[in-house]
This record gives sequence, structure tokens and C-alpha cells, in this order.
Amino acid sequence: MHPPVIKTLLISTNHVLFTGLHVALSPATETLLAYDSSAALRIIHEARPGVLILDMDFPGNALALIREFQVTSPEAKILVLAGLKELDLARQAFTIGVHGIVLKTQPLEVLRQAVTALLPPRVGADPAAIRESSGPRRVLGPVSLTPREREIVQLVSQGYSNKEIGARMSISTITVRHHLTSIFDKVGTSDRQKLVIQALNQGIGEHGKQNAT
Repeated sequence: MHPPVIKTLLISTNHVLFTGLHVALSPATETLLAYDSSAALRIIHEARPGVLILDMDFPGNALALIREFQVTSPEAKILVLAGLKELDLARQAFTIGVHGIVLKTQPLEVLRQAVTALLPPRVGADPAAIRESSGPRRVLGPVSLTPREREIVQLVSQGYSNKEIGARMSISTITVRHHLTSIFDKVGTSDRQKLVIQALNQGIGEHGKQNAT
């Protein structure tokens, strides 16, 4: 007997984003789309998606909708997509219990990885990985970064690769990796996505990719 199909629901008016996400996640999960809150709640009731992705540019009160999702489908993981104008809103969403934040300045691959990390484990998955994915969400505390490390965190948050960061800062890719090793050690993770969340919580990376100098 085949295992049940895992579903991911994107709540957004951006059909291009949906198309890209659908391709990126296939065949691991079936991706659904809701253009408004009433459609989202209907799909949640009928299809019981395991991951809910909310575009923070969505019309209406995003925080109220997140709270409604938490009541309607408490077992679902909630991920939010935030643009540069929604960083404060994304921080608020994190404090009320969303499971992840992806910035729209980041590549689609970052979103794919974030969603994949939230998907329920399949039969035969590594037990250690299951424990890691189902464990309590860790909220990282304040860390002490040097000005250069803060600049690198900004660029990571804005979606730049190590090579692009090196070019913008006039340093080698190896030096960028050394800086990231130090940053990851201070933050307590080697996960770039958790680093982005830390940047949001600390107010690092407030400027968009197009505004970086």
C-alpha cells in the first residue's frame, strides 16, 4: 500500500511563486494554492496539508490568519514568506509560533529546503533525523558578532552565495567560509535558515538585496 500523499498549501496571490514551488517540491509533496483566507481554510479542512506557507504580502491580517491556522490545524507546520517591507511582521509571526521564515530575496532552493525540513518523516527515515525535526523549536538568543560578521549575515539574509559575498566584500570565498564558521559557532547552528531567523530577531539584514552596497 502506498503511503499517503503529503500536501503543502501555499496561501498567496502570486501564481508564479506557486508554479516554481510546485516544480521544486515535486514529487516529494503535492502543492496546493489558495488565493484567499476562506479558500485556505476550506482546503485545510478538506485536504489536511502538513505544511502551510503564508505569503506575508497576503491581503488581510496575516497574524490573525496564522492564529486561525494554529487552531484549525494544530498539527500543521507554518512557514512564512516575507518581503523587505514585512520583516517586522515576520518577527511577530515567529514570536507567535510559526516554524520558519524565508525571505523573498532568497533563492527558491532555500524555500524548497525549508519546506522539506518541515515535512513529516517518511517510513524508513533516520530515527535521529525524526527526533531532530520533531523536537522543540529553538529560539536563538542574542549573539555577539563583529561588524564584518554582521555584514556577512546581512548578505546571507539577502540571498547572496558565498562567492557573491566574497565579491561584494573584496575577500576570498575561503575567507567568507571562515567567517561563516565563526558565525555559526556563535549562533550555535550550521543552518543558514536558522541564521536568517536569528538575523530577523536581532534586526540584522534590514536592507534589501537591491539596496546593499
